[in-house]
Amino acid sequence: MVCPGLFHVVVRVAPPGRLGTDEEQSFVLHQTITPVDHGNLVWRRYTSCRAGTRWAASPERPLVEAIVAGAPKVIEQDRWAVERQQEMFAYPDEGYREVHVKTDGAVVMARRLLDELEDTPELPQVRTQPARRIADVV
Repeated sequence: MVCPGLFHVVVRVAPPGRLGTDEEQSFVLHQTITPVDHGNLVWRRYTSCRAGTRWAASPERPLVEAIVAGAPKVIEQDRWAVERQQEMFAYPDEGYREVHVKTDGAVVMARRLLDELEDTPELPQVRTQPARRIADVV
């Protein structure tokens, strides 16, 4: 990995047309991935849901229990994906072209905005400004 990653995912499920009703179930997933060195990461997952929520597929089971039971499979899939992404660093960038899918729209827009900001010469660059001490400001 090049830098730390933070993921915030809100999962909301309900029968068709029933989002926002008592039939909706939801939980929030936070993940942090922090590179330690070239080949190692610290990976943390945090999941939260409303206390007492039952799993829709099996109402006698708490939702949190179902999330915990499914976590190893999801973690293994995520791990596989991150490992494949890491392997891409071994290939040269020359001739590389990303192929985006519809869900990549926000990421593509953010990258374009950042690229445009970097390429705009009339914008003041932070790295050229001298550091200020609190004593200079007060």
